[in-house]
Amino acid sequence: MANMLKEMNRDWHVLSPQEEKNPKIRSQMFSQMIIGYPFRDYVIRFVKNPLRFAITAAKTFSEIFTVLKASAKRIPVELTRERCKNTNTLVLFDIEDKFFKYEDNKAREDLFRAAFKIYKGEVEHDSYYRNRGDWFLEEQIKAILDGKWQPRPEDTPHHCWNEPKPYGGKHSIIYKMQQKREAIKKLLEV
Repeated sequence: MANMLKEMNRDWHVLSPQEEKNPKIRSQMFSQMIIGYPFRDYVIRFVKNPLRFAITAAKTFSEIFTVLKASAKRIPVELTRERCKNTNTLVLFDIEDKFFKYEDNKAREDLFRAAFKIYKGEVEHDSYYRNRGDWFLEEQIKAILDGKWQPRPEDTPHHCWNEPKPYGGKHSIIYKMQQKREAIKKLLEV
């Protein structure tokens, strides 16, 4: 694991800064670039496999976080709104922007940015992970409507968080959905 972490911290770049500025390259869609030659094998070998290995073999969250941040840096092309076409990826850009309006912990910013980058990239180009992520979301929504998934407590998080009050608790979308869950369930039966 130590050798893998050392290797992961190397600074990898597949596209040079000049190539990234090339209008022809900049206009290519992220999913087309990431699954085509020469990036597909690179992404599997240097982004996905080390991250999968870290998640399954790491002994601490710190090891996983280190590999997550390094893997995000290794994504060989810039992930931008202009390069994405999947509606859910574009929504994730909006969620990320909103998250960083509220999040105020500079010590964790790299970690959260890396997680968003990996997640957006997977949603954009890999239906295997995208569809499973959608399934998890659907199951969470079902649990909310069954009253099992609880809303976050009122005014949390509060440490390093700048969301306008009131939030959480009875102000959360989860609480509001649960209050109307019977009507929502009835609508969904149609």
